[in-house]
Amino acid sequence: MWSNLDLALPEAKEELAELIDCDPGGIALNRNSTEGLCTAIFGIPLAAGDQVVVSPWDYPSVRAA
Repeated sequence: MWSNLDLALPEAKEELAELIDCDPGGIALNRNSTEGLCTAIFGIPLAAGDQVVVSPWDYPSVRAA
């Protein structure tokens, strides 16, 4: 299933880019909210000693990220 979806991404990005008048390279798509949140979390430059606030209602995989 994922390989079929991955193959469709370039065309989906082209169509979205045309719809919202932007460059397809500026569009990022993910498969679900956990993947999207983890992608953002892993992009935060945390250092030793930094503190992160989490909620017991966050997804377990997001809390682990």
